[in-house]
Amino acid sequence: MRLIFLCVPFSVLAACGSQGEPAFECPDLPAVEAATTIREDPGRIAGLVAGVAGGTPEGIRASLDELARSHPEVSADERVDYLLAISCPAIVGEGDLPDDAKTRRFEETSERLEAATSTP
Repeated sequence: MRLIFLCVPFSVLAACGSQGEPAFECPDLPAVEAATTIREDPGRIAGLVAGVAGGTPEGIRASLDELARSHPEVSADERVDYLLAISCPAIVGEGDLPDDAKTRRFEETSERLEAATSTP
């Protein structure tokens, strides 16, 4: 399993909580955008997020396909990184979830995105 979001420029789990345990942080979207050529307006971002946050293979595939059509020069890995960064707040949006549950949910989404990139 590849956990793209742990690679530079991401610092997803870098912060520490008050107990010294890792605190969950979403990837920094400006850093992700700086590492790729993907730039989307808020309306398109909302549509892409809806496809990913729903967690269905069809929705995830639709978001990946949309990015591939609008940014054919961008690698599949970069599209996954971008989708994770823009979707993270919706994926882990419940504030009452503990950090480990947020991390699990984010990792599951990463795995679903990875699976969708490896299937035609």
